[in-house]
Amino acid sequence: MSDEFILKKQGGPIPVLILDLISYCNYSCIMCPQSKINENETFRGVMDFKLYKSIIDELCTPPQKARVIIPFWNGEPTLYPKFKEALEYAAKKKKEFPQAWEVWSLHTNFSLIDEDLARTIIRSELFGPITVSLDAIKTDSYSKIRVGGKRDEVYENIKRFIKIRQELGKEFPSLTIQFIVQDQNIDEVEEFVAFWKDEFSKYGIEPKMIKDEAEGMEKDTIYIRRLIANTGKEQPMYDDLHKKALIKVGLINEMTDEQIVKHAEYIEEEENVNTDLKQDNTNKPEKKRREPCVGLWQHFGIRFDGETSACCIDFRCEQSLGNIKDKGFFAIWNSKKLMDYRFYHLKGDFKNIKICSTCRNQPFGALNYELLDLWLESVGKKDDFDI
Repeated sequence: MSDEFILKKQGGPIPVLILDLISYCNYSCIMCPQSKINENETFRGVMDFKLYKSIIDELCTPPQKARVIIPFWNGEPTLYPKFKEALEYAAKKKKEFPQAWEVWSLHTNFSLIDEDLARTIIRSELFGPITVSLDAIKTDSYSKIRVGGKRDEVYENIKRFIKIRQELGKEFPSLTIQFIVQDQNIDEVEEFVAFWKDEFSKYGIEPKMIKDEAEGMEKDTIYIRRLIANTGKEQPMYDDLHKKALIKVGLINEMTDEQIVKHAEYIEEEENVNTDLKQDNTNKPEKKRREPCVGLWQHFGIRFDGETSACCIDFRCEQSLGNIKDKGFFAIWNSKKLMDYRFYHLKGDFKNIKICSTCRNQPFGALNYELLDLWLESVGKKDDFDI
């Protein structure tokens, strides 16, 4: 997500509003937290359609409440029983209230997008990018990574979608074909890229190639994505795999030694610092500063039952900011509680937020301090923080 979608002024629209329409998935992908969730977890459920409509209605009351809407959090959005009706309701409202939001963005495994749903999605004119998680070109590796999925059916669904979009004379939604680099698929990354380049070329399209979300998905794109590890110790291994894949497809040069994906550095616990060094600290390693998470200035999630969180990996809403059934989501977004969370991060007081105190990854990228300056100025705190 580019710096364009970061809160710059208190009271401004939510950069990315996440709607958890349904917290179930028809896949059990090996790298996804969903595959490790107990079926009986209390945070599993389906959003009541009346609650969904109330969210859309609030979005349609000035001023603008959100910029990007993502109908996806803990499950496959197209599994939502009223997914088609949800798009039709939002599309109708958007025509009445064009200022309500800028664009929708869909993340899907594409397994359920048949011809009828493809036409509904395209004709709704809601979506900019649709991110399609594929991660494999070979049937065997697809079935091992995307457990429960059928590679051939999904590939046909995508090819049909491109054809229908062309027939309807539409440029959007654009498709981002995603390949998350792992041990199981790195040997087929070149074949994957060649296949989709050829498929798009049948319609006169030259897809963009990216290695980081910050590079944008404003057109049809092939995204070679870094896998986010469960722990900070594992991340260097996946960073190395990612780099190898990027070299294979020519996105970077073998001599590249810079950080491929611009993400903030994280420190491990104090025990990782050598305490046996001389007290004069002559040879003591420099301790890296943990950066504030850009997600607090970027994302706001509404769970299927109305609970909210500013962290997209807080599936259980352990750090709930409140329930939108009690008050509108925009009031929660501007609440003192969320403001305090941001200040905790700026002060380095991560222990004051349970889920942040144990977090070892920051998938959203490094925080742009020029934009943070603008936000601090808007809340009258610019002189209170040395950033």
